[in-house]
Amino acid sequence: MPRPRIPIGSHPIERGKYTIGTPAIEQSYNSIQEWVRLRLPGAMITAPSRYGKTYAIGYWSLLLGEDFPGLLRYIFRCPHRLPHAATENSFYQWMLGAVGHEFPDKGNALQKSKRLREYFQEQLSTSWQGRMIIFLDDAQRLHGDHYEWLMDISNELEAVGFKVTVLLVGQPELEYQRSIFVKANKMQLVGRFMIHFTEFHGIRNQAEMAICLRRYDSADAAQYPPDSGYSYARYFFTEAFDEGWRLEYLSRQLWQAFEIATESSRSTRRLEVPMQHFTSVVEHFLISYQGANPEQHISQGILNELTINSGIRDREALFTLAEANAPSLE
Repeated sequence: MPRPRIPIGSHPIERGKYTIGTPAIEQSYNSIQEWVRLRLPGAMITAPSRYGKTYAIGYWSLLLGEDFPGLLRYIFRCPHRLPHAATENSFYQWMLGAVGHEFPDKGNALQKSKRLREYFQEQLSTSWQGRMIIFLDDAQRLHGDHYEWLMDISNELEAVGFKVTVLLVGQPELEYQRSIFVKANKMQLVGRFMIHFTEFHGIRNQAEMAICLRRYDSADAAQYPPDSGYSYARYFFTEAFDEGWRLEYLSRQLWQAFEIATESSRSTRRLEVPMQHFTSVVEHFLISYQGANPEQHISQGILNELTINSGIRDREALFTLAEANAPSLE
């Protein structure tokens, strides 16, 4: 049976626009679920760069919408310029712009703060849950004053009966920020946003890699066109897939390829494959070798080359160097 006809370049794999669940995403979501159930004011999720945090936030937000109907969710991506513009005026302008407010740049800091609070109140009043989740992506870019202003927003909304949970998602520098707050005795900020904590990990072994690859095989997890029954793997390898082949069958070879690519640069660290490098390899494999007979034409050497081309060898070398030169908090 021929695969569905779609415009060239329109498949989610070709556009890099799709979301699949992974063991790390689902494990972290278990913690998020618990924090939301307990109505906690805040928590932290950390991982090194390129581990797929931004990708995961979108997936967590979707799951929260399904598991907690009526729960408002907002995703704020902290820009790199944010630390250099740590004024109350610019902070509220950034948040107003991020929620799509019609007038983000009008007025002074007090007026912008009021406008943001009124916007959130209006949105919350339409939700029977009466509460919202704020995801702050790249939260390691926040400074002390930013946390104070976030606390002000939460306090003002809670004073009129609404509940706010702020989830800080960022690189491990967040843990340094927490330590700085503790040393400065800013326990009100630690208690509000940083007591609860989980680490977001990469793919840690062949079994987890097999689970991730299986999601590309499953039409329940990911299919395109919609309602076609064509999983991502089936679309690109239709004949082989219909004869019983599955992308998951490459898990051993692909895990070995990542081990080979990083063995000289990993030092003694345990291998964790960041999602960016994993999806890069899978996408290039599906696109470049589509229609081939995997059992006859796909070799360990091909997977090794795709893995090296993903940049993971250079990444591991840089991270090993950074760890060796990391400053101590003592």
